[in-house]
Amino acid sequence: MCPRYKTDADGKWEKVGKDGDWKNSKAMTGKDGKLWIVWKDGTLYSCNKDGSWEQVGAKGDSLDVAFLVSMGGYLWEIENNGTLWRTTTK
Repeated sequence: MCPRYKTDADGKWEKVGKDGDWKNSKAMTGKDGKLWIVWKDGTLYSCNKDGSWEQVGAKGDSLDVAFLVSMGGYLWEIENNGTLWRTTTK
């Protein structure tokens, strides 16, 4: 479930995973050395550098997310209707 491509400090990139592995991804951001990904079904996941992942919160909690960003130690979600949510992560 983790990134399709990764880039090293020299700008070299390589594919990670198979084609189509990310077709259910809706929004993604980086925070605390992890990727935070919302799937199309609105479920939030955290993904570690080693490829392991875990579901965060309840399935569908972020169903209406339009944007996902990280700032100030929080995840910020903007919904399609303009509502802003601030999420604390572990």
